[in-house]
Amino acid sequence: LNQSRAQLLQMSQGQRKVRIAVIGGGAAGLVSTKILSEFQKGDVIFDVKCFEMNGNVGGQWIYKDPKDEPMSFGQKDEEKVESDGSVGKEKEYSSMYESLSTNLTKIQMQFGHFPMHKRKNPSSGKGDYSQLEEKYDEYPMYPMHYQIKEYLEDYSEHFKLNDKISFNTKVVKVDLVDSPPHFQMKEKNRSVLDCKWKVEYQNLLDGASNEEEFDGVLVCSGRYWLEYIPYFDGIDSFQGEIIHSHVYRKPKEYFQNKRILSIGSGWSGIQITKEIGENTNIPVFHSISPHHDSEPAQNIHYIGEVSRFVPNSKTIEFVDGTKLDFDLVLFCTGYDYHFPFLSVDSMDVPNKGSNESAEIIQGGRKSEGRNVEKDIESIGRNCLLQISHKPKEVFPVYQQTVHMRYPSLCFLGLPYQVVPFPLFEWQATWIAHLFSGLCELPSIEDMLQILDRDRKELANRPFHFTRNPSIHMLGMKQKDLFDFIQKQTKGGILFDWDGMKRRYVEE
Repeated sequence: LNQSRAQLLQMSQGQRKVRIAVIGGGAAGLVSTKILSEFQKGDVIFDVKCFEMNGNVGGQWIYKDPKDEPMSFGQKDEEKVESDGSVGKEKEYSSMYESLSTNLTKIQMQFGHFPMHKRKNPSSGKGDYSQLEEKYDEYPMYPMHYQIKEYLEDYSEHFKLNDKISFNTKVVKVDLVDSPPHFQMKEKNRSVLDCKWKVEYQNLLDGASNEEEFDGVLVCSGRYWLEYIPYFDGIDSFQGEIIHSHVYRKPKEYFQNKRILSIGSGWSGIQITKEIGENTNIPVFHSISPHHDSEPAQNIHYIGEVSRFVPNSKTIEFVDGTKLDFDLVLFCTGYDYHFPFLSVDSMDVPNKGSNESAEIIQGGRKSEGRNVEKDIESIGRNCLLQISHKPKEVFPVYQQTVHMRYPSLCFLGLPYQVVPFPLFEWQATWIAHLFSGLCELPSIEDMLQILDRDRKELANRPFHFTRNPSIHMLGMKQKDLFDFIQKQTKGGILFDWDGMKRRYVEE
């Protein structure tokens, strides 16, 4: 109520209201809703509506067990349970598994304005978090997934965000309604909020559909929904089971008495494989790149990369010529970028969101991906994004955040190998300044040149960093993005950043 009164007062003083749709009620969506709703600089005030398809906040951190046992891609339609676990199919549940803990400390994971640790002076800063800090102080340094979810629930409640969130609501389509008919490649200082967006959505409880018009859209839907399954010759006729780590929840008895091959060297691949090895009676083989280090683990045998699946068998051949039989292959191979509510050209992505990845496996065919250059002239209402898998890139996006042609469409969370929560905070801060007219964008031509520079830098990275190269894989370059946003917002981020460590202005 107080905030509504403040908005009326601001509007009476000449500020105009700007309607913003935020898609996703996870960490990125929550911090965006909070920052834009409270932003009081410039000549606009933000009326924010957040859409979340679950019944509560948390996004990717909401643990759901889709079934008692993982499901292979070969299941018939009539055998599928309500939550479909078929390989390659878009999921509407997260990839959280029962034992998952963060691989970043709670100090790194927290938002700068909502500490997840006990400060020396709890009364400093905005708000009294002392009781929450006492609770967070009991969290382990590397919290469990349910503790991160609890932290996000506390965050939403503390900043009274729930009233701005439409729960159990799925965004079906985001469409460009009104935009300038032409754009100039060399134009600078152009208006950011120069178009309108129609958001169509459905209530998942009663099936009712609706649509609303917004001045800007923030895509905060995450990137862990659409599984990536690499293609290997012979995989179509493999006689064992194939699953993706997305459907993994706990080892239980499902993995007992099975010869298992795990593929993938990321954090989840390492943690899940280790957990299965500790809970099964047969050694688990873990296929990793020779560029990745392997640590001794109980019941785990490390092996090189897969060369092919021997047709019509359970045999898999590796690059060194070794052949072994397996009952189950677990792909911990990550995800493709996926925005089912946007008009997207998935250029060489084998998995476009229906069940094409499974069809590729079953049909024994490789993706007919088109190896074409991304082209800004092709971007328009019928093709808002061009997405490629190799190199992994969402185009055309400037500084990991802003759509080059339609800058009122923004993305939070595209980068990986980052410290995510602070990154979301920075991006939301920049967007608030940008939409308020407090900072400007370069010309499209200049933005494309910056993108081309990043691509060239990527091409010069060592081989083991470019197995599946991506300009969105930031690592320590996250510091460069922080510095850029700080410069754009004239110090708008209140909490300093030092490499991969978080140090606070206020203790």
